[in-house]
Amino acid sequence: MSNVMYDDFYKQLKEFVNESSKELTPPEASVVMIRVALEHGCESMGVNSTVYMMSKLLSITLGIMAGDESSSFEDLMEGFDYETMH
Repeated sequence: MSNVMYDDFYKQLKEFVNESSKELTPPEASVVMIRVALEHGCESMGVNSTVYMMSKLLSITLGIMAGDESSSFEDLMEGFDYETMH
């Protein structure tokens, strides 16, 4: 999947969440999104691959926050082969 497709899906999901979660506080909406992401990932890739991906996501986020210019979400999927994950 190209970065454009990721970006488009991200924008669509973010817009959907902003419109449909007005009844929830931001922390409540975040918990729901994380739960959905975990459930989807575990069902489609397995627990090990899902938590590994989450670890990479957290590490990249911390790198960006620390000013590490080599940290990028564009590299998140490197090394992941969906066909061997489930």
